[in-house]
Amino acid sequence: MLNGTFDTDTEYWEVYRADGSNAEISVENGKMKVHFPNYDGWFIYSTQVYQQNISLKANKTYTLSFEISATIEKPIIVSIEKATDYNIKYLGAQNITVTTGDAVTYSFDFTMGAVSEENAKLVFQLGSFNVPGENFISHSIYIDNVTLTEKETGEPGGSEEPVVVPGVNIIPDGSFDDGIGAWESWWGDQWSGGVTSGDAIVADRMLKVIVDSIGTVSYNPQVFRPGFTLVKGVTYEVSFKAKASKNWGVVVNIGKPLTYDPWFIPYAPMQIYGLTTELQEYKYTFTVNEDTCDDIKIVFEVGLIGENAPPAIIWFDDVSIKAIED
Repeated sequence: MLNGTFDTDTEYWEVYRADGSNAEISVENGKMKVHFPNYDGWFIYSTQVYQQNISLKANKTYTLSFEISATIEKPIIVSIEKATDYNIKYLGAQNITVTTGDAVTYSFDFTMGAVSEENAKLVFQLGSFNVPGENFISHSIYIDNVTLTEKETGEPGGSEEPVVVPGVNIIPDGSFDDGIGAWESWWGDQWSGGVTSGDAIVADRMLKVIVDSIGTVSYNPQVFRPGFTLVKGVTYEVSFKAKASKNWGVVVNIGKPLTYDPWFIPYAPMQIYGLTTELQEYKYTFTVNEDTCDDIKIVFEVGLIGENAPPAIIWFDDVSIKAIED
């Protein structure tokens, strides 16, 4: 969390207003003051004070804590969700009745699943439960000391072992329905044949990789999705759809990235596919023999493979990694 103590301002915090809400936020006596001069909106979600771009690690347990009070007694809802999809909750909706007088401290624990999140959102829903405007009472809510801390393994409530649910895709942004998500691209360096050119974008709900030049190795350039967990001893099925503007070789690698030689520890056997201009589905399975790791990435290498000769365009879609029953 950033600026959870409100010493000088409300930087990093934003306000959503709808249905007549005219909420204002400011700092008063070192607390965030959410003031409603005339109305707080017809629905509980009509006023939201939130902070996004919060990073959460797979399989980690977190504690959200904050102090809150108000000038009237009022029910509110607090949650942590995916910033781009409020239906995905990491901390489910917590119903609180804020009271007058001294601030009350609330703390909630939650544990992430097998996928990390780079853009989570803490939301305070501060609107009304269908209070008509003529019954509205001007009021303020005060929030302070907002913290989000990761529990160490072994602490009460801490996550000891990752939870594996067969059949659940641990690449939640592999359909590209909501944009590029946590996918990234890499375009080479002096040790891989120089910096290459191209782009990786989402078009027609598919990942479109435009390759204008390639390096001297298979992995220059590449697109990859980091930040998920693989568990030792578990068997996974990988599937994806792909095509290219012409016949094009692609290498798929899954493993743990390193910042030192050998730079990468494979968690699955390397796969090589020859794409055609027809969209096809590709599948394979592997069993993890390495230690459980929460910093795994899947890499699609589209560089020097076989007779690859740029320019070319490669499309990927419906990327999935699922644990399967033994």
